Amino acid sequence: MKGLSPDVLIKEKLRSTFKKHDKNGDGKLSFEELQAAFRELGGGISWCQTEQGFRHADKNDNGYIDIEEELEALVDYNANK
Repeated sequence: MKGLSPDVLIKEKLRSTFKKHDKNGDGKLSFEELQAAFRELGGGISWCQTEQGFRHADKNDNGYIDIEEELEALVDYNANK
């Protein structure tokens, strides 16, 4: 990771933290799993901010963030906050 830009490092940290919080291993993040990931990341992210990020990333509106298809939208959204 040495030599990578701060933006790339931030996105990698977000990506790995979100993936780690897929506790049941179904390849999707529930709202509760996302809240736990944000708690780990710190920064005092409110419930409302979590919901906004969740809605932004849940492109198919199924109530989950698909790690393979929708995670990048969540990473990009949060990296720019």
